[in-house]
Amino acid sequence: MKIKNIIWVFLIFFAVNFVSANCVDNDSDGYGVDCMLGEDCDDNNSYLFRWMDFYLDEDHDSFGTGEVIQTSCWGIGGYFIYPLDERSFNNLDCNDLNPSINPRAKEILNNGIDENCDCLYDSKYYFFY
Repeated sequence: MKIKNIIWVFLIFFAVNFVSANCVDNDSDGYGVDCMLGEDCDDNNSYLFRWMDFYLDEDHDSFGTGEVIQTSCWGIGGYFIYPLDERSFNNLDCNDLNPSINPRAKEILNNGIDENCDCLYDSKYYFFY
């Protein structure tokens, strides 16, 4: 299994670099100037290869909100340290002060709260009086 993965990585790397003859990739990660995978944010480190936007995540539920708070070079091995790190890859949280309200949360019916951030209150059933 491990050999198969190595072969795939080898084939993809060479296919990308042969198809893109103008690719300048100093660290051989497939990212660089005029490379098919895109620009490289640190072409001297193969573990860092693309710019990522981060959003504030005050309730530490992995869903952020609002505007981009940081753009950082990111790649293999990137991680967050919760609760010290208040960053998220997305801004999908509709209430960043409550960790039980986020797009992954289960909707609780008939309580008038949008727990799963789908912009619908009690989204499975509608009752008309």
